[in-house]
Amino acid sequence: MTFKYKYDDLFNPCIKAFHNLGGSGTNSEIEDEIIGILKLSDNEINDFTLLTRRGLTTDEFRDTLLEEMSVLYEESATIAKIMNIGLHPHVSGRAYRIRAIKEFIQEAQKLQGVWWTTRSDLTDWYATCQQEHIPRSR
Repeated sequence: MTFKYKYDDLFNPCIKAFHNLGGSGTNSEIEDEIIGILKLSDNEINDFTLLTRRGLTTDEFRDTLLEEMSVLYEESATIAKIMNIGLHPHVSGRAYRIRAIKEFIQEAQKLQGVWWTTRSDLTDWYATCQQEHIPRSR
């Protein structure tokens, strides 16, 4: 398995984004421009995207997480799925928003067979169980 992008493939879109924005922009503007240039999908399941950029309410944020979980859980009957949620303490960790995370976790914990893990533990599992996908040093 080889890495899809070369350095220039990732660096040049940053330069192009700055050029398209007239030499500067906010982090959000630059990120949006790069996503467009690379034709990437926006990180949908991210508190900053959903609450700050899209302006979802606490209930709408919770419902989005629950819907994502529901679909992935159903699909996981035939193939493993991962749900990763980008969280920032200054966004979803606010007192008036934390309820969405609490209610999502309460519902998600009711599902059988869900592995609650960390990125580090997932990496360790993958390194142990999927050796054929890991390139060897020469």
